[in-house]
Amino acid sequence: MNSATKSYEAEYKSQVLSNLKGKALKILEVGPNLSYYANDSDVHVVGMDPNPKMEKYARSAARLAGLLLSDFEFFQAVYTIL
Repeated sequence: MNSATKSYEAEYKSQVLSNLKGKALKILEVGPNLSYYANDSDVHVVGMDPNPKMEKYARSAARLAGLLLSDFEFFQAVYTIL
């Protein structure tokens, strides 16, 4: 991804995901978006990845984004979008 694409993506995600603040109490995280809603109070995030080795990275990302680890769960699973 070039810098223009990254900037657009960050702006787009910020705008879209900011609509969750104060409204979503439980979030299924399927991408690297923790920083957009992790500081929202009373939010509980569930991370999922098919690779069990990703759990340590997901927990680290959650912590770095300001999410309390008690408000983060990780499941090793395969997800399908229908």
